[in-house]
Amino acid sequence: MKEAFIIDPQGKYIEPTLVMDSMTGVFDIVEQVEISEGTTPPSEPRMVVTGYTVAVTMPDGLYEPIFDVAGYRAAEAAYVASYAIYQKTIAAHNPDSGVPLPLPPEQIDGTKYWRNGLTQAEIDTLQPKPQPNTVQTLGEQLVARELEVIELKAQNDAQGATLVALELRLLQLEGAGKVV
Repeated sequence: MKEAFIIDPQGKYIEPTLVMDSMTGVFDIVEQVEISEGTTPPSEPRMVVTGYTVAVTMPDGLYEPIFDVAGYRAAEAAYVASYAIYQKTIAAHNPDSGVPLPLPPEQIDGTKYWRNGLTQAEIDTLQPKPQPNTVQTLGEQLVARELEVIELKAQNDAQGATLVALELRLLQLEGAGKVV
């Protein structure tokens, strides 16, 4: 058993499920449409696709993943057509001709058909902001305080010099007898 994924008709991931190891690709999930009373039932029941089982590896790190069912099925059809041509070419190949065998078509990389269902901006809001390093924060705060201390010392020195100058002037004025 291996992990597969159930998606809605628009390709949005719903939940994981288990499938046989041999299953690969996309498979319809269908339900029978109920007929209203009083109508003649059809000869064959009418079915509607309600989702898909995707047996394709999902890449890690997707947010609200979405699978491109139409794109995958188009790639699958192209691969089947290329492989049929390859098989016909192999069957018609003459080993004595000296022409090398053709290479088989490249298999489908199903992971390419998964994408994020959220925009990058929405993903960024979900991711936690990095927490600052405590030691670094304390170091920055210490530097800021030391700069404050240096600035306050410079202001104190300037005010002290102004005060000394004013006291000297006052002494000069008193000595000259101009201050009473």
